[in-house]
Amino acid sequence: MVRGHVIFFLICVALPVSICLTVFSMIFRDEMLKNAENQIYATVEQSASNINAEYENMAVMASALVHDTTLMSESITYSNTPSVQGRYKASNEIDKILEKIFLTTNLKGSIYLVFNDPQNTVYVNRNFQTLSMDNREVAEIAEAVPGTVDKVHAVDEIYSGQNITKTRPVVIFVVKPPVDRGYITGIKTVVVAFASSSLYDFLFTSDENNSSELKYIVDNAGKVLASSDAGREQNSWNTEKELLGRKYLIIEQNIPLSGWKICSAIPVKSITGRVEFIFRTMLVILLLVISLFIIYNIHFFQAELRPLQKVIASMNRVAQGDFTVRLSQDKVKEFTALADSFNSMTQQLDELTKQIKDEQRERLRTEIKALRFQLNPHFVCNTLNTIRLMSLMSKNESITKMTTAFMAIMDDNLRDDNSFNSLEHELKNLDNYMYLMQVRYGKVFDYYCTVPDELKKYSVPSMILQPIVENSIIHGIRGIPHNGIITVSAKLVKISEVNPVNTGAEDVLQLEVSDNGCGMSDDMLEHIFEKEQNSRRGLNHIGIKAVYNRIKLLFGSLYTMRISSYPGEGTVVTIFIPAEIFSETDEGYRYDTNSNS
Repeated sequence: MVRGHVIFFLICVALPVSICLTVFSMIFRDEMLKNAENQIYATVEQSASNINAEYENMAVMASALVHDTTLMSESITYSNTPSVQGRYKASNEIDKILEKIFLTTNLKGSIYLVFNDPQNTVYVNRNFQTLSMDNREVAEIAEAVPGTVDKVHAVDEIYSGQNITKTRPVVIFVVKPPVDRGYITGIKTVVVAFASSSLYDFLFTSDENNSSELKYIVDNAGKVLASSDAGREQNSWNTEKELLGRKYLIIEQNIPLSGWKICSAIPVKSITGRVEFIFRTMLVILLLVISLFIIYNIHFFQAELRPLQKVIASMNRVAQGDFTVRLSQDKVKEFTALADSFNSMTQQLDELTKQIKDEQRERLRTEIKALRFQLNPHFVCNTLNTIRLMSLMSKNESITKMTTAFMAIMDDNLRDDNSFNSLEHELKNLDNYMYLMQVRYGKVFDYYCTVPDELKKYSVPSMILQPIVENSIIHGIRGIPHNGIITVSAKLVKISEVNPVNTGAEDVLQLEVSDNGCGMSDDMLEHIFEKEQNSRRGLNHIGIKAVYNRIKLLFGSLYTMRISSYPGEGTVVTIFIPAEIFSETDEGYRYDTNSNS
């Protein structure tokens, strides 16, 4: 009933609320992503516009340099003056002109004049040097630009600055002067390197709300020129996008003048994290409400259904064979009537069960007495025939020993005494039996008894070991290609090792018979207790099943017999019985067989 109420609450309340929360959070998350995308797009678009405007200013300045007549005039002087002093003077004049230009434009950078003779390369405004480049590197940059004259070309690369511009990315523009001036002055190319503030602002100025944002500058070929995250330069932008995947919101915007594009990648989690936090919090609250509801239901129904649960528990105990259980009276009138009827029923069942068990014990006592006189004729004939043969081949000593052993077995089987013996008595009887079997079959097996002396004083049912040993010889040892070994051992174990349900600390006597014979298959083990073996070649007709039934009838369900066997390896039979010291005054069936726990 509790489970039904809980399931109803989960299906009709908790599940719809969870679905509504999930749908609401998904819709709100999508709206937040759209708004964030629009805002980021506007920001990236503004950055692209700023970069493009800055590039236009740089390109205009580079173009103005090759059309500045004063600069060209000083360049002619520098190029045509052979003396070092004259060149130094002309170089200083060029520095002054260029520094004035930088002051008016508020740009930071370096200008390199590449003459037809690469050794005459001059760089100016030394106090604001942007790049550390020698004449060869400047000449290589100039040569790599297309040969169109009087046109500004942006180098498809971003450099790191030095000195005061070391934190600024540097871009390079190359312009070739008109042919006639180049021919007159000897200037081949003008290389201008500017520190870009707009690129720096885009790459390294981040929003406090998007501190994990990644920014990229990508060239025409799709290569990453610069990134806010060091180490990503020179990577393919397509590869970067694949690595970022759907976990990032990516915005791209082109820079028209250079043909580059700027890209911004913001983790989706940084945008939707707040919504997800609120959603998780609401789920936790919902789980808390569900837990409180379940606790309340359990407490409520337990109080209401406790009497019925007692009845059910008692009925389960009766189903397991415990007929001593009784129900106590309850305040509820209906449960009181039910308890009276239940107690009357269990009392009658208990009395009937005791009556049946008494009858079974008496019948078993009679059967055992009868079995003592049912000697197998084949066994007697075979034994006497062996004695006759031995009398022909040996002296009287062997015949005497065998006859003594046989008479001891006959006496033990035929005398009318109690159904229990000491373990020591049973082992002596078993020694005589094993001697006869070794004489009969020859030395095809060895017999070992490893029972400690302190355990021989314990009480065991008579004839409890002989049928098991006989079964090992006839069905396990005979016919195997190697020498057989039969071992009888005993030890004390705790009742919890026999039956884990019972947590008592009392001792149990464990008897074990093992052999290295042919063993049994799983199918044979499964059916070994279903029918009695029909062996008429042993000492008596008491078989494995009879031993098992005697243990159950004598000692109850707590004690048992277990068999483990593997084909070709052997068999182990283990018996568990109560550990009781044997007394000469013991009477048969003295144990409480009513215990079914």
